[in-house]
Amino acid sequence: MTLRASNMPSISESLPAGPGRPAAKGELRALTSLRGIAAIAVVMYHFEIYFRHSFYLAGATLLINQGFLWVDFFFLLSGFILCYVHADEFDDGLKAYGGFLVKRIARVYPLHVLTLVLLLLPVFLHVERAPVLSFAANVLLVQAWSFSNKLLDYSWNYPSWSISAEWASYLLFPVVLAVFYRPSFWKSASVLSASGLALYWLAHTANSDFANSLGMATVEGILLFSTGVVIYRLFKLRPAVMSSDAVFAAFAALVLIAMHFGFKGPVIVFPMCGLLLAAALNEGTAKWLLSKGPLHYLGTISYSIYMLHALLQFALLEKPWFQDFLRQISSVEGFLLYSMACLSVICAASFSYHFIEVPGRNLVRKLFWPAPTMEAKFRGAA
Repeated sequence: MTLRASNMPSISESLPAGPGRPAAKGELRALTSLRGIAAIAVVMYHFEIYFRHSFYLAGATLLINQGFLWVDFFFLLSGFILCYVHADEFDDGLKAYGGFLVKRIARVYPLHVLTLVLLLLPVFLHVERAPVLSFAANVLLVQAWSFSNKLLDYSWNYPSWSISAEWASYLLFPVVLAVFYRPSFWKSASVLSASGLALYWLAHTANSDFANSLGMATVEGILLFSTGVVIYRLFKLRPAVMSSDAVFAAFAALVLIAMHFGFKGPVIVFPMCGLLLAAALNEGTAKWLLSKGPLHYLGTISYSIYMLHALLQFALLEKPWFQDFLRQISSVEGFLLYSMACLSVICAASFSYHFIEVPGRNLVRKLFWPAPTMEAKFRGAA
């Protein structure tokens, strides 16, 4: 089973240095940019199916059709970054747990709630979003915890299932640290390998309803999140070989080649692990390119890109009249409309980031850390 969407966690999200707080760690800009590229890849995957009357890219490459696989990278990235930013806060036990969860809620919840409210508007009406139980599960961020597709499945703003899976990872973060960060590296790696094999066995031996449920996807997401924590441990060792452009290019090529030919599972996850580590450690041209303003900004607004793109899908792309229109245009015109649809999501995400995401985060934080304790503004992609 492969995850289909993702929540993109922050690249830099710690309060500034001060009494009782460690110094804030610098942002890994290359990872922010990769997150933005991966977010657009997910959007392209979800939109492409609506334009197949005009053009069909799968005949030449499966890169777009395999775009949902970037969710694996998002979960890896999540575990890596949250360990990078927050692991040291848990050195004294669970004192930091409450603050950690508040920062996570501030990061994901305001925009999540807004999309749910927007989906109540008539223009977004959709049969799969009718059940009241499903709406309540979405509000509580537990919609992806069911092991039966008959109960919840992909509902309302369907990509937000991965926020639910991320929320489960956040709740388990102290446990993940205890199992995959505190013990010796080889012990953690062994537990990770055994867990992966056990999940693979379960997914291929259980009944289909259980194996293909969002609950199983959430378990897989937690395991990938934990893999990101182990990758961070390798990052701390700073192996010199991983800092070269050649290594970065090799892993990037492996990921793209595997997607081009339609591979899934470990064939995708292993090179993605290498790509994440190589991007974090690179000191050459790759770091320079990925740190550039436009790509970095794309990563900064990537959460809004992800959360808003389904709304355009519901409001326009899946409408019968729009599908009839696409059947009457040329392949070039269809591809231009496809590109415009993807670009429109970026424009909407830019507005959302500055006027919804950041104010919403600050509001949630101020509710829990009133001035003057809550002094700092969010930095970069916080």
